[in-house]
Amino acid sequence: MKNLLNATLALVFSMTTALVHSQDTKATAILDQLSKDMQQYESVSASFKSKMTDKQSATEVKQEGSIKVSGDSYKVVIGDFTVISNGETVWTYSKKSNEVMIDLAEDIYDEEGIEPAQLFTIWETGFNNQYVGLETLNGTSCHVIKLFPKDPKDKSFHTIKLYIDKDAMEMKRAVIYGKEGNDIEYDLTSFDVGYINSSEFKFDKTKFPGVEVIDNR
Repeated sequence: MKNLLNATLALVFSMTTALVHSQDTKATAILDQLSKDMQQYESVSASFKSKMTDKQSATEVKQEGSIKVSGDSYKVVIGDFTVISNGETVWTYSKKSNEVMIDLAEDIYDEEGIEPAQLFTIWETGFNNQYVGLETLNGTSCHVIKLFPKDPKDKSFHTIKLYIDKDAMEMKRAVIYGKEGNDIEYDLTSFDVGYINSSEFKFDKTKFPGVEVIDNR
């Protein structure tokens, strides 16, 4: 659970040196178009299914969740956890223990992490890319693009594989390949660009009677 939560908060193959240090023209063009489309939206909501595979212990964990993003703010719900941020503060609430941890965003996300707010634009900075080709995913023709961190030694993962709907130009799947054999796959099951009230991005403890607050700031 901890690995899955960290990978979600943090919203993801070995290659030759020539590939890792190059940009693919076709992949860049597709990602640039996707970024251009995303810039039109003030906020984005999505539902997803996740699957974490731990190759070392041969275990698999499946969960469903949702994410809302507006600028630097986000709200992620997965399993018993709800993670909320207004861009400066992060509230991590556990339904099982009825406690919430409060941290500064700058303390939560280091060089290894992927912020949930970056999920729909993660490719814009810090990555090289490679166009793989077209694949059919659940009946939908998708562009498949691999992302490689430019500073791999500072990351807990080595590759992110994106599946982008060829016609709708929307992300359908993201797979994060961890260096230690923890791979996480996210399938987007719904996508919406409607208005999100700013109150969604702040933890309201009055809605959680008896919640224990752990302030780490």
